Amino acid sequence: MAGCFTAEFAETAEIVSLLTSFISAFSVVNLVWGLKMQAGQDPFEKPVCETTVQIKNADGLHMRPAMQFVDIANQFGCDVTVTNGQNIVDGKSIMQMSMLAATCGTRLKIKAEGQDAEKAINALRELVETKHFDEPTP
Repeated sequence: MAGCFTAEFAETAEIVSLLTSFISAFSVVNLVWGLKMQAGQDPFEKPVCETTVQIKNADGLHMRPAMQFVDIANQFGCDVTVTNGQNIVDGKSIMQMSMLAATCGTRLKIKAEGQDAEKAINALRELVETKHFDEPTP
């Protein structure tokens, strides 16, 4: 009978340990959520940043600069969307970025949603407006 008692006790101890771990994790999540609520923040809201840029390189957003854009966008965990006013595309997809058909002078609105949204917007803005995709301007 002592063997059965030990097995039951071990099983109960394991359940108690698992519940304690779950309650501890739940408490941490609840604490963070509560602090965000007290600060007036929505705990489920993702940070959002956006900017408008103008394509200034002579050949526009052809495949090479579009791939540069996608490569930089994919360095970040946030979602990146780009619109030319008619189409909204995934800024992390080369196929979708090529659908923008952005020529020199086209204005694009870039939107990033997620924890590193601001860093992504800054890097993409620098690529388009400062570096001009490493191509000549007219």
